[in-house]
Amino acid sequence: MERKVIESARWKLVLGLAGSLAFVALGAWLIDKAKDDERLMPWLCILFFGFCAAAFLVQLLKPQRLVLDADGFQVEGGLKPGRKVAWGEVEAFFAWKLPKGGTMVAWRLREKPQQHAPVGNFGRGPGVDGVLPRTLTLGTKALLAEMEAWRTRGPATAPTPVLVD
Repeated sequence: MERKVIESARWKLVLGLAGSLAFVALGAWLIDKAKDDERLMPWLCILFFGFCAAAFLVQLLKPQRLVLDADGFQVEGGLKPGRKVAWGEVEAFFAWKLPKGGTMVAWRLREKPQQHAPVGNFGRGPGVDGVLPRTLTLGTKALLAEMEAWRTRGPATAPTPVLVD
């Protein structure tokens, strides 16, 4: 049976970890320089970016990977792997514009199940039932083309991918 695995780009994870640790160090430096009544923000900086660093570290130790096969796709690894989504469940894949810039590959389902827990559901917008991780080795355009190619191998035909604001 045909199967394809798309790995996470380790360099993106290392860059995120390094950036998070830099902000933790900045927060620690600011605590030393701040007056007693001005130390809340540096502590919040350390706390927030410490959690970010921990998340990047987990991703490095257990990286996400997108597994494609004849039946559907699934993201494995990470903190919470997604359920397998059958190609026939997907109405369309599209490039979803993020509010702060950039795009992600998202999908819309044909029918909405009662309890749907897609690969990514954090910060979904209207008309988005799931998103694929941005840390994968393929960029948005290449990943979108790959997902559409796999989806259209099935019995259903697909509409042309669109860019959603």
